[in-house]
Amino acid sequence: MDLRNIRFAFVICESDYDPDKGYQVGLVKENVNGYFMTDMYWGHDFKAAQDMADKRNIGLCGSIEKADEVIMSSMRKRQHA
Repeated sequence: MDLRNIRFAFVICESDYDPDKGYQVGLVKENVNGYFMTDMYWGHDFKAAQDMADKRNIGLCGSIEKADEVIMSSMRKRQHA
């Protein structure tokens, strides 16, 4: 698999909080549903953890908007019967 053509983005979810370790970092792979938990924790302050994700995502994706595209690609539209 050629990873050069696959985009990734970091996510911080309020529900992924450990009182001892802080906010656990998730990793989204473009066009794959959901996200993968990493072994990283970026502190106890949600805004600071989100700011770190934004900073890293600019490096990974080029901009916050492009990172948002990657994140949104991981969410499947509801299918109607």
